[in-house]
Amino acid sequence: GKRRSKSRDRSSHSFSGRQDRDGVRAMASNRLKAAVLASCAALAASRLGEPRQSPISLTLYSQYQSNVPYVLAEVGAAGLQTHLIIDSGSPLFWARSAEREGCGRPPYQPWASGLAEALDSQAEFGYGGGVVSGPLYRDSLRLASSEGKNETFTDLTVMAATTEVGMGCSSGILGMDMASVTAQRIFDSHGLRQLFTILLNPVPYFYGNAMVEAGTMILGGVDQSAYTGGLMCVPMLPMENRVNASRHDMNPQGVPLNNTAWWQLEISGVRVGSQQFGAAQGIVDTGTSLLAVPSQVLQYINQQSVDLSCENLNALPPIVLTLAGGHEVSLGPQQYITQGAEGSCDSAVMSIPDAPSGDFFVLGDPFFWKYAVTFDFVGKQVGLGLRAGVEGMPLPQTCGAALT
Repeated sequence: GKRRSKSRDRSSHSFSGRQDRDGVRAMASNRLKAAVLASCAALAASRLGEPRQSPISLTLYSQYQSNVPYVLAEVGAAGLQTHLIIDSGSPLFWARSAEREGCGRPPYQPWASGLAEALDSQAEFGYGGGVVSGPLYRDSLRLASSEGKNETFTDLTVMAATTEVGMGCSSGILGMDMASVTAQRIFDSHGLRQLFTILLNPVPYFYGNAMVEAGTMILGGVDQSAYTGGLMCVPMLPMENRVNASRHDMNPQGVPLNNTAWWQLEISGVRVGSQQFGAAQGIVDTGTSLLAVPSQVLQYINQQSVDLSCENLNALPPIVLTLAGGHEVSLGPQQYITQGAEGSCDSAVMSIPDAPSGDFFVLGDPFFWKYAVTFDFVGKQVGLGLRAGVEGMPLPQTCGAALT
């Protein structure tokens, strides 16, 4: 990791007599005690979550229709820049290491890295498009900060992915779910608070498939100027109270692959226009490009839009979710309908056909177009704030001082 080096006083002094030598010993002893006390204080502060370094801002990139956020990165020491998806719904850090037809050079080549250490183990994880698997290595990650500097993180566990996961030429994923070991290592190695903030903007259709700047990721911090009103904290559900989004994602041994530590919250009520729906659960997921809703909610939205054209989409009702403490967040047609070329429009809403109970939401990237989201590992909560410049009702300030 990024190690702190202690500077040593290399100046020389000459002393004569035992008294001077004893004085030097006493001074050295006092300095040692002071250093030990300072070290203990620093350690205690770090354990209390106090920051030891300023937050790191990373530029986010995205594409029209894919919507998901990427960071510019180098995996290992081969020096090949690539874009990694920031995925709050995945625990793994992986990069493609196998040749794929039409995908160009693999972004991760552990054999070309003098720092890569094979861990002699394999890992796999299930996504909506399939299963990714491969051998594990201990290696480094370099991220390009918004200030033009490169931040290097070492001793990370990275999967050299060799399987096709139905994600095209995807270069890899930086998993940032609640159980992400990579996230903890990133925070600890740079003395950062154990939280990150996502500020994501939609990419207009006229950019096509180009990868363009689309926001900011803040490691270890919160940008108060990025939202209006307060930052509302929502607790995550205990693991024993959670339902899975899909019951069919299994590995070859029949073990569920989606039992990850999502940023999963309780939804006590759902309202679309004047129509009320029952309680539900949902996850806040940067790795899902659309808004996933229960099938009955999608059916109702579709019924409301049958006779509407793209010119009067504002007549569509908002989707209102009641969260912890009775506070509401909402997504309007500005978020769940995207504008296309020549006046066309597309829905950014889908359903999960094999959801276990029919009452599961995935608050994907359209949710981030309206709300600034801070993921707090220590507090096991997310902080939500209405994005500055976005139309909507500001949220109350319920987060403590640690997230301000």
